[in-house]
Amino acid sequence: MLRKRDLFAAVLYISVHGKNGNKTCHLRCSISRVAPLKTLSNPRSELSACLLLSKLVRKVVAALKTDLQEITLHSDSTIAFSWIRISPHLLKAFVANRVAKIQALTKNLS
Repeated sequence: MLRKRDLFAAVLYISVHGKNGNKTCHLRCSISRVAPLKTLSNPRSELSACLLLSKLVRKVVAALKTDLQEITLHSDSTIAFSWIRISPHLLKAFVANRVAKIQALTKNLS
C-alpha cells in the first residue's frame, strides 16, 4: 500500500468568471508520480510536486487556444515556497536544480 510520502501529485483547476458575474471552477487535469526509492524529506517531495505542477501548467497553457488573464499556482508547503522565491545558487544541488526549473517554467506565465 502506498503512503503519502511514496508519491507526489499536482492538480490543475480552471476558474471561469463570466461577464454576467457567474463563477465556475473546473478540474482540468491531474498528474502524479511515485517518489524515488531513496526516501525524500517532506519539503523535497513537496518541491518535486511544485515542479510537476509547473510542468503541467506550462503544457496546459500551451495547449489552450485562449487568452488567460491570470495564472496562480498554489502549494501548502511554506518551505518549498520559500525555496522557489530565492536564487538557486544559494541552495544545495537537489533543491537548486528543481528551483531553477520551476523559475524558468513559470517566468513568463501571465
